[in-house]
Amino acid sequence: MPGGRPKSAVWKHFDGGKERATCLKCQGEIVNAKVEKLERHILKNCAHWTAADRAAYIQRRQHTQQFNRPRASIDATSSGAARGEGEIVQLTQNDLNRLVSRTVFGDGCALRLVERPNFQDLCLAGRPGLSVPSRFLLTGRLLDEDFAKEFADLVAHLMLQPYVAVSEDGCKIVNHQKAVNFVLTGPNMKAKLYTTKVTGSDSQTADYLAEMVGGIMDELNRIRGKADFVTVMVPDNAQTMLAAGDILERTRGIFCSGCGAHTLNLLIQDILKLDSMGETLKKAHSLACFFLQRAQLLARFVEEQEKIAQLDVNDAYTRMLSLPVATRWYSAFNCITSVIKNKDSICGVFNDADVVAKYKAREKKQKTSKKKRTTSKKKRGAAKQTPATGKHKRSKQTTDTTSQEKDKRTITFEEANAIVQDPQFWEHGRKVMKPLSPIVKKIGVLETDGCSIAMVYQTFVDLLKDQRYSNPQDMIDTATMIRTFIEKRWEFLHTDAMGIAFLLDPSRDPDDFVGDDYSKALNSVLVVAERMGYSEEMKAKAFREANAFVNVKLDWTQAERDKQGRTAPMDWWGNHRQFYPALFEMARKIFTIPTSSAAAERSWSTHKYIHSHLRNLLKPETIRKLVFIYSNRNAGDGVPDVVYDLEKFMGGGGNSEHIDDEDVTLENSDGDTSSTDGGNSDDEDEGLGRISVYDRVDYGLEYFGSDSGC
Repeated sequence: MPGGRPKSAVWKHFDGGKERATCLKCQGEIVNAKVEKLERHILKNCAHWTAADRAAYIQRRQHTQQFNRPRASIDATSSGAARGEGEIVQLTQNDLNRLVSRTVFGDGCALRLVERPNFQDLCLAGRPGLSVPSRFLLTGRLLDEDFAKEFADLVAHLMLQPYVAVSEDGCKIVNHQKAVNFVLTGPNMKAKLYTTKVTGSDSQTADYLAEMVGGIMDELNRIRGKADFVTVMVPDNAQTMLAAGDILERTRGIFCSGCGAHTLNLLIQDILKLDSMGETLKKAHSLACFFLQRAQLLARFVEEQEKIAQLDVNDAYTRMLSLPVATRWYSAFNCITSVIKNKDSICGVFNDADVVAKYKAREKKQKTSKKKRTTSKKKRGAAKQTPATGKHKRSKQTTDTTSQEKDKRTITFEEANAIVQDPQFWEHGRKVMKPLSPIVKKIGVLETDGCSIAMVYQTFVDLLKDQRYSNPQDMIDTATMIRTFIEKRWEFLHTDAMGIAFLLDPSRDPDDFVGDDYSKALNSVLVVAERMGYSEEMKAKAFREANAFVNVKLDWTQAERDKQGRTAPMDWWGNHRQFYPALFEMARKIFTIPTSSAAAERSWSTHKYIHSHLRNLLKPETIRKLVFIYSNRNAGDGVPDVVYDLEKFMGGGGNSEHIDDEDVTLENSDGDTSSTDGGNSDDEDEGLGRISVYDRVDYGLEYFGSDSGC
């Protein structure tokens, strides 16, 4: 009956209708047939039903009651009137297909899951006549339908946004091809992946990237029906991408803003090149490697941590030792912090007489064995031998090179013990953490989704005013150099839009401008207005409105400033558009600019999870759709919190003098971890397990790369 309750499964054992039904086995008739009467006939009255048949029927009925659900919980688009709670309906094949596809695509499950017998039994329990969709159907029609639905949801979400920014980031994917992903961000939306493009054999020149990004912008503008819907392009700080941004600024009048978080990462790179900082990192890294390479010693370290935690529950530091990751320079700070704050646990291990005796005896044995091998080689070398050629020669050279690399990245127990017993190492480590701590914390702020562009200027103002660099008490020469690095990096990142954002942010005090930045920001209004295509009359009007707004802001009392600062800048200018008709569009476009390309970088973690080595043979288009569905379905559609007040975000002030005592750690956005050894060695004597990306680098820190990008 269309729109009504589906027919019970008991009717397949009877012929006829509700007025008179006939049993197909005994041909007995039931008048005024109801489900209860039919089941009573099967279970009690019909002599042709055996005990085994009745038990099988009861089991099937229980499975049906357990697994079937009300229609509303299956699909909100299903036909039929709303049903009361607890009513049972049968799944159709299309319903089951949709549920399976949403589960597999939305949760990032392996496609082979649909071929697993246990998964099939779970899906088909109590549903006779249905079948689990095949992998072919899953990656064909069902994937296309799910992708179309998710893309339609994205379009509906974009229709609610006044403007969006496109963040891009390039990476080499599993099949060794180069790809660029494009993530959409805005003040009132969660970051959404738009697409991923494989560059193929094309050279990634500035013109090529500008054309690619321009095509994406045209698509989004056409979808939204607004010529200037995409107002911002945010690349990382690679020179080619920045050059592509310059081309788009000239030809399309958009804003191209560098990645503020990556600029602070480059700042840490500059700082770690200083001898006083690099030497501490070298020792901390060597000490962390010494533990992470030896499974038994690491277990002893964990025992020491647990013992300390039992004695001091509140202040005990129980995090694992951390290793740096190349191009993630804040991870070097994490490495130093993990070693310095684990001082008690590390010293407890090295003060254990049994551990000391064990490793001293082990190293003595290793030295004796090495001496014997050297003597044996010299004796064999005295005899006349045929020179090694071909494959054997290359094998010998490879073995020697590998041994040299292992020796470079390994320290002995005596060397590790010397570091631990050196009080200057621990004291200097504490001092090194102080100037790095505020920078690392501000990286976390700028990588936050929804962070206001005015925060970039505020971040560098806070760093320049920080007492650690302007009036240092320790490491004066180092602090002076760090302040110089901050000024250079700020000059590298500073754009017209950042100055205007700080000027037009209702929560910012114009007196916080540094030097002549205030007058430069006002003049930048004319520069940006011309880039946006304003007429001479509109440029002059926007300039007057900017001056009027600043004067109004200067007249505010502190209470009024706090009141106006409760509203995010983007929303404030939308609410006051009638007072600033020539300026509000410029303000809203500028406040659309994100502070970093972290959203695009994080997307590669999702891409790596979906496009694994086991899925290397999937077509690029299939991978693109799978990543799109998984990323956007789990991103959510809520409005993110806008970070425009550093003190509120940090819970007590961005320049707190106690910031060094806080536990500051940042996770890697690409899914790598800096707290793993990449595989411990099975040989406790050698202790030469692979250690992250530091295997092939020296301690000059040149491996970090240049300003040309990650």
